[in-house]
Amino acid sequence: MPLDMGKLKDLQFLSDFVLDKDTGKNILELKELPHLHKRLCISGLHNIVCQGDALKANISGMEYLTGLILKWGDDTDDWGDCKFCLSFPPLGQLPSLVKLHIKGATVESVDLEFYGCGIKPFRFLNELSFVDMLEWQEWCYDVEEEAEIFPNLGKLTLQRKFRLLPEGMHTLEKLTIFGCPEFKSFPQSGLPPALVMLKLDGNEKLLANGRQCGLQRLNSLLTLTIVEIEFSVFPEEGLLPTSLTDLRFSECPNLTTLDGKGLRSLDSLQSLVIFGGPQLQCLPEEGLPNSLSQLIIFRCPFLERRLQRGKGEDLPKIAHIPDIWLDGKKI
Repeated sequence: MPLDMGKLKDLQFLSDFVLDKDTGKNILELKELPHLHKRLCISGLHNIVCQGDALKANISGMEYLTGLILKWGDDTDDWGDCKFCLSFPPLGQLPSLVKLHIKGATVESVDLEFYGCGIKPFRFLNELSFVDMLEWQEWCYDVEEEAEIFPNLGKLTLQRKFRLLPEGMHTLEKLTIFGCPEFKSFPQSGLPPALVMLKLDGNEKLLANGRQCGLQRLNSLLTLTIVEIEFSVFPEEGLLPTSLTDLRFSECPNLTTLDGKGLRSLDSLQSLVIFGGPQLQCLPEEGLPNSLSQLIIFRCPFLERRLQRGKGEDLPKIAHIPDIWLDGKKI
C-alpha cells in the first residue's frame, strides 16, 4: 500500500488494504480512516509483528462498513508462520456489517472479545465464513444471550479444522461445511431449523449421525449437497427430509446401491445429481420418485451401460423424467 494512506481522513471507499513484510506496521493508518464505506479487504495480516498495532487500528470503529474480509497469508503462504494472531478485535461492534469473511487466522479460540460489548453484536450480519483457521479449537458462544448474537445470520461457511457448531443460530438458512474431518457434531438442539441449503464435503461422520442431529426434521431444507461419502448404500430410509427438491451427491467411491425406499420417500424431489459413483451398479428396483423432473449422472460407468438408449435395462425406471443427462449428454 502507498505510505501515508492515513492522511486521507475523509476517504470513504477503499476496496483493498494490503500489508507486506515491510509495511505490516501500516495497519495503524486504518485508525485514521473511520469513514470507509461498503466493502474492505485487509490482506497480509500475518505480516503484522505487534498484535497491539492491529488493536490500535480500531477496525471495529468503522461503523459504515458493510463487508469485511480479513486474510492471513495467501495460497502459497505457510499458515503456521502467522504466530502473532492470538485473538480478533471486537468485530461484533461494526454496526453496519453485513458480510464477514476471515481466512488463515491462527487464533485458537473465537472468544467473547470477538463479539465485543455494549450493543447487540453483529446485529445486521448476514454472511459469515471462517476458512483455513488451522489452530482453531473453540468457538465461545454465550447461550444465554443467543437471541442477541447473529440475529440475522443467513449464511455460514466453515472450511478446515472446525469441530462444533454453537447453539442458537436459529435464522441460518445456508450452511456449508467442507474439509473439516474433526467436526464431531451439531449442537444438542440439532441442526439450525431454518436451513434451506446444506452442503457437507468430507464430513461422513456428521452424515452418519444425521438422525441424531435432526436432519430428517428439517422441513424447510430444499437443497442438500454431499461430497465424499464412503457409504455403500445411500440414502437410508428416513434419513433425509421429505421437503428436499434438489439432492446432489458426488465422489462416492464405495457406493454400490441406491436405497429405493429412501429415495422414493422424497416425494418433493425434482432434481437428482449423481457424480462420481464408479461402483454404483444400477438404479433401485423401486424406481425413482415420480416428482423428479431432472436426472444428471456423471462418471458412473455401470449406470451408463444400463441407461444406453434403446437397450438399457434401467431405462423404464426413468421414463417419467423429462430432463436426463448422462456424462454431459442429454438422452
